[in-house]
Amino acid sequence: LVLPKLPVSYFYYPAQFWPHKNHLNLARAVRLLVDRGLDPHIVLSGGVAGSHQEFTDLVDRLGITNRFTELGYVSSELVATLYRQSIGLVYPSYFGPTNIPPLEALVHETPMAVSGNYAMREQLGNAALFFDPDSPGSIAESMVELWHNEATRGALVAAGRMIVERHRPSAFYA
Repeated sequence: LVLPKLPVSYFYYPAQFWPHKNHLNLARAVRLLVDRGLDPHIVLSGGVAGSHQEFTDLVDRLGITNRFTELGYVSSELVATLYRQSIGLVYPSYFGPTNIPPLEALVHETPMAVSGNYAMREQLGNAALFFDPDSPGSIAESMVELWHNEATRGALVAAGRMIVERHRPSAFYA
């Protein structure tokens, strides 16, 4: 496995650039963090369909192009590595009701901050931080909590392990 050049510390967001995946408010949240003197970086994977040009234009206008690394489509093996090496998953998608990246984050023991406006609360319980996807400030605050609070990250991972254990096939046949 050849890893692309990645920042030492980053958040991961695997999603196509469809408008409902909300890359635009994620970019605005990153700008808020930079304005606070922080040094956030987001690694993105997935296709460039949909709102990619709008995203590119926005990050250019905001002066934060260097805060994002776009990898395009990546192998499943690399996805696992990206989860494990990240600070955490940031997932500002507007709707589901189910989405694969938060489930992958559980399996890879990756703490996460996710949109709280649909079924993610029921699916993830206390295994995630929840934010308002319409509020760049709310997204930014969740990112800061993941980034700077090791105890929070540990508690989220521990809660995630319990969810994964409850859903193993052996749990249904015992």
